Amino acid sequence: MRYIVDPPKSPLKRGTLNYCILLQHKALYIAHHQQSLELYEHLDKQQDVANLWYWLADCYRNWGQYEKAIECEHKDLAVRQQLDNPSDIALAYYQLGRIYQDWGKYENAIAHYQQSLELNEQLDKQDNVASVWYGLADCYRDWGHYEQAIECEQKDLAIRQQLDDPSDIANAYNQLGRIYQDWGKYEEAIAPW
Repeated sequence: MRYIVDPPKSPLKRGTLNYCILLQHKALYIAHHQQSLELYEHLDKQQDVANLWYWLADCYRNWGQYEKAIECEHKDLAVRQQLDNPSDIALAYYQLGRIYQDWGKYENAIAHYQQSLELNEQLDKQDNVASVWYGLADCYRDWGHYEQAIECEQKDLAIRQQLDDPSDIANAYNQLGRIYQDWGKYEEAIAPW
């Protein structure tokens, strides 16, 4: 991006300029995704169409535009259901859970996480099952339901230990610490596991 004049020097104006640039990038990002979406729809590449709806939903979620995010993710889910790929359907439910969680609609988030969990359990995708337990724990933590958060995170940890991935095990312990910290149980948060 080229400036026509030098950027403003005051912090307020510089912040305003950064915000305007961010808005321009958002608009370009959405425009490019929409263009790709139209092309994939024209080519009848439904998997790619679903993926673009997913990424658009993720963009809107990150930008705090939750209604648009939900709208896009429901379109993603509809395409994935037509393609009848349970693993991708589970991913769409997980994404809906993330959007509702960020929006503060925790009951909706948990309902969608549980749909994802059920599908991943049926598919015996243990890594995904663990990830959903992690998401549920994070959601309950955000909601202030710490006992449920601990229960979910312990299930994540148990699966991670069975899968024997040290990085994921470390993340699970970190999540337990975050839950205890938010709960105000500092001794448990810093306890050596």
